[in-house]
Amino acid sequence: MRWSLCSTVLVLVPTIATAAPEDDGEVLGIDAPSTQIYGGDETEQCAWPSVVYLATGNSACTGALVHPQIVLTAAHCVPGDVSASVRFGERSEVAVELAATEYCRAYPGFVNTATGDDFGFCKLAAPVDNIPVTPIAFGCEESILGTGTQVTHVGYGRDQDGGSGRKKFVSLPVNAVTPAGEIITGGANTGICSGDSGGPVMTRLASSLGGDDTWRVIGIHSWAQMAAPGECNGVAGSVIASRAIDFIEQESGIDVTPCFTADGAWDPTWGCQGFPIDPGQGGEGSYAAMCETGPLGGFSELCGAPLSANPDVDPPTLQVLSPAGNTEFEVGAGGQADVPVEATVGDGDGWGVAGVELVIAPVDGEMVTQTLEYAPYRWNTSFPAGAYNLKLVATDNAGNQTESEWISIGVGVEAPTPPGADTTGTGDGDTSGEGDDVDDTGDGSGGTGEPAIDGTAPSGCGCAGSSPGDGGVALLTFAAVAGLRRRRRGASAT
Repeated sequence: MRWSLCSTVLVLVPTIATAAPEDDGEVLGIDAPSTQIYGGDETEQCAWPSVVYLATGNSACTGALVHPQIVLTAAHCVPGDVSASVRFGERSEVAVELAATEYCRAYPGFVNTATGDDFGFCKLAAPVDNIPVTPIAFGCEESILGTGTQVTHVGYGRDQDGGSGRKKFVSLPVNAVTPAGEIITGGANTGICSGDSGGPVMTRLASSLGGDDTWRVIGIHSWAQMAAPGECNGVAGSVIASRAIDFIEQESGIDVTPCFTADGAWDPTWGCQGFPIDPGQGGEGSYAAMCETGPLGGFSELCGAPLSANPDVDPPTLQVLSPAGNTEFEVGAGGQADVPVEATVGDGDGWGVAGVELVIAPVDGEMVTQTLEYAPYRWNTSFPAGAYNLKLVATDNAGNQTESEWISIGVGVEAPTPPGADTTGTGDGDTSGEGDDVDDTGDGSGGTGEPAIDGTAPSGCGCAGSSPGDGGVALLTFAAVAGLRRRRRGASAT
């Protein structure tokens, strides 16, 4: 009998025949360790760090961080788009939630296991940037998959002693790949079991066979043969992970294939680098602080030229949407005015936007800055009464920058003259920074030029190292983080 693998949700499914794929010629291979979840080994501290514990209240599953904001899992782990808690760690009882879950989605076409549709995902409310992601195998990378391919299962499910909630791993060869799009592995009391549902099937793209020694998620745990619930004594099925890509990207708006276009063509972005070389190594540290997670690869050139082969010399585009300059806002409730700051930023065919910095320079107070690394570039800011100059600075991943003009606003007072503005009436426009001082000291002494935007203070300016709230500025930030652009040419139970 085959059963889905959620620790408290068991679904009986019919037996299916498995078939090996035809040999398409040369394929990538792997050299995985010969270590033995059911019949497997416990992970070391911080090993397989992208593998997460997924708790929905009534059941427990496993998932994998395949993008800083996307956790891949099985559809039957999040039925009806149920909410879930995503936690990082080696043991479920002490695993930590590094970011809240915004929502989870199960593929709506999923009805039962063994059909290749058992996939879903959870979107995190904020990116997890201290854990290296293991991306989904796609494009030419999938040529590695076939009968005999060595893969590694990782999950928190039940082991042969009846325990669960401890992250374990086991390496096995692929028995077969079915026409429905499932990877068949295991047997003889070795493989995945209840609670491993949604967990990753990992594979290494070995340099000895044309790879770059980095790892990918190639499958999603779905079901296992059991003599009885929790007694895994036969083969198991996992959905080919790339089948979930279109669904994830259409639902979330996030590009989860940083090296490829939507149809699998090689088109590396800045995110096509830094993939784990030895994720099972582990090390010192903790998930709440920072784990030592082993070496990472450079710019990938597995299927073509790396991104670095095409230098990015053009600065990003920047358009400020709000606020308009030379505007006076009324003081509202609490003695403040809400002044949203928003911009659109793009990098065309470049390496992508690294971040956008908001610079706030009060006429009487210290400079405040904050950077958003993800779109939308929007700050919901509140200002107390006073005069302010604002500027936005967009930086791309190659270090090119574009700055906006200074934007002057007044809250309950007249908007100030922007730094560098011509006040002589000659029409020349003094941009030297020598004749248009902004008093940033807070003591009325005046400055000697434009406020610094890099955190350093010009002579006579108390601008360095300030934080939100210093100098009388109440900067309330609720930055919604959206996904990376998708480069389209056109676009569920364990």
